Amino acid sequence: MTKRVLVLGSNATRIEVQDGGTGSTGNYLNETVVPAMALIEAGYNLVLATPNVPKPHIDEASDSAVHFGGDQAAYSRAKGFWANDPAMDQVRTLLSGEYSRQWDNSPGPFLDTGTTEHFHYVDANSESTHRDHRAAH
Repeated sequence: MTKRVLVLGSNATRIEVQDGGTGSTGNYLNETVVPAMALIEAGYNLVLATPNVPKPHIDEASDSAVHFGGDQAAYSRAKGFWANDPAMDQVRTLLSGEYSRQWDNSPGPFLDTGTTEHFHYVDANSESTHRDHRAAH
């Protein structure tokens, strides 16, 4: 059985702020890529899905080695993965029905990229797994 993980991303580029205006937003590079890379290393195939297909937008505030503990090499690996890995370029939509057809009878797993230091996923045996990805990279 193929081990698959559904990675949920957002297409949002603007977010409403308290004063009634908007600010830029997006997925944080480290929060999206580091768990995805760790799951691939663990033998999972990723399926990236968003509400309306375009590849998620990376928040400009996260596009820095600062979010990788100042490790320029880790930052460069993450940028390369985001730009070039097929798992990050074959985006599916949650709204088209494609998601439900592809995942019929599948108990999981999923990865929500909105986490910070840790991530949770549920494996094919419905065992919840929690991992601190900082130790992996």
